[in-house]
Amino acid sequence: MSALKNFVAAVVCTTSALCAFSASATVIPVGNLKTDTQTKLTTDTTTGRQYTRFDAFNLTYANLLTALATGGQWAGWSIATSAVSDSFIAAALGTTTPCTGNTYGAQCGTVAGWTDSKLGAAYSSGSDYYTYLEGNQAGLVYIASNGAIMDYAGWGSATAPDGYKGSTPINYLLYKETAAVPEPASLALLGLGLLGLGMARRRPRK
Repeated sequence: MSALKNFVAAVVCTTSALCAFSASATVIPVGNLKTDTQTKLTTDTTTGRQYTRFDAFNLTYANLLTALATGGQWAGWSIATSAVSDSFIAAALGTTTPCTGNTYGAQCGTVAGWTDSKLGAAYSSGSDYYTYLEGNQAGLVYIASNGAIMDYAGWGSATAPDGYKGSTPINYLLYKETAAVPEPASLALLGLGLLGLGMARRRPRK
């Protein structure tokens, strides 16, 4: 029984720590995404996949490849492909149906409650951008000030986002597959359930 009590205590402690961390960070919901301004990461709550915020870094294509290599700052991450970008857009819109970016300037929909830089300040004020890579071509995703999303497949070369119309790169979207993490409330319920099971098993028999 003492082992069970220790486990429940650990769950409560962990839950409290997670809650404290959540209180100190700014976590913003965007459709099925949750973006954290402190960690500079965005998580798809339905799949657990993580993405970088648009302001997570400012790297040219060559410097980004170095950062993605073993031992680099972003080792273990990958540059988003067209398919990954489509899933990211769908999650931002709160749906699971990808917006296919095969058409140049495809309109994918409008993000509800959108404000500028909600997923990270990107390239210029008033609208937000990110790029993805399909083969040796960069695709561009543009989010207008009203939240309307447009996908420009085959927008330019892989290095086209480097200092586009200035010295600031349009960042590539990075992603990493991760397992979905249970919410603190779920951990607490699991601990209480195990406690109840342990108490039931120790109840004296008549």
